[in-house]
Amino acid sequence: MHLKDFADHRMSEDAPAGWFEILTERNTLFIKEYIKSNWQKQRIDDSDNYYSKK
Repeated sequence: MHLKDFADHRMSEDAPAGWFEILTERNTLFIKEYIKSNWQKQRIDDSDNYYSKK
């Protein structure tokens, strides 16, 4: 699981109240790591698509 997946779930309507605020409140490191996680996940998805086409 990527940080992006975890955070996205915590932003959803299914998540317990307050989780997203706990993750992000005054935390610039979270934003940096969220962006990095999104980039890493995209690279994995792109490479899977690359190899599945061959």
